[in-house]
Amino acid sequence: MFKHVIDEEYLIFRDADARLAKNIFKNGFSHVQVLKRTDYGWIEIDPTWCQNKVKVLPFSVKDDVVSAYKKIHQAHALKITNHVKKDKYNYVRFLCCVGSAQYVVNIRLFAISPYHLYKRLLKNKLAIEV
Repeated sequence: MFKHVIDEEYLIFRDADARLAKNIFKNGFSHVQVLKRTDYGWIEIDPTWCQNKVKVLPFSVKDDVVSAYKKIHQAHALKITNHVKKDKYNYVRFLCCVGSAQYVVNIRLFAISPYHLYKRLLKNKLAIEV
């Protein structure tokens, strides 16, 4: 049976495209999305109000996609280092990018905004900045 060797998750914090979000949230922290590196390549999960947009990115496993995202979007990135080992399906998520991103990476923290999530992840030592 094939065992996954590479399984890394990154949260990318950046400005949203919507003008309303830019006016409400801290500059550079109005949206969060997930990048996953697996044995097969990179996957982007971009949560919105109604759906999670999932893309398989045309990069190899060896490419540094996180640095490219940081440069293009002028974003902040966190690598998830610890996960909550509870059943993630009993978690009721908020219908926003913060709740969806937490659900995808199996982390349960009370966070209202992307910046709040960013600070809570660092404070609780669940992620490191890259």
